Amino acid sequence: MNGGGIVNGNQKLIKRDLLYLYKVFQQSPFLFEKKIANKLKYSLEEVEHALELDNSDACKKTVSMPQKQANTSQITDIDRLRSFYYSDLKQLYDHSVDESIKAEILKSISLDEFKRLYAIISGVQLSNNTKKLEVAELLRNYFNGESRTKSLMKNL
Repeated sequence: MNGGGIVNGNQKLIKRDLLYLYKVFQQSPFLFEKKIANKLKYSLEEVEHALELDNSDACKKTVSMPQKQANTSQITDIDRLRSFYYSDLKQLYDHSVDESIKAEILKSISLDEFKRLYAIISGVQLSNNTKKLEVAELLRNYFNGESRTKSLMKNL
């Protein structure tokens, strides 16, 4: 490491991101193992106080979402896309996932990036009128079909 200069300059951002993550985890404890969910026993105010943030600092937009954009730019093949779909995009269709989390996922990926991801599995270029949810649904259909095919092949 570089002696902590970067960390010291980003302490408030790191603390805000930690508070944001705690809030997301607290809103959806059923997504985690029970032993992890049990650790979410503190109120947001207690966490703010522990991180020494006041409400004005805590409410500012975090910088953690652009990382999602960088993660999708590294997806260049079907295996990475499959992994990304099952770890992130599949949550869009999980009824137990909070709507705010689904909105964050959609907001974190641009329409052009969704189209690029779809191009990995299909040579068809999507029209300019295509919406994010439509592309996400196309990806869902592809991976659901792939899963069904794999399941049917086991029985042959």
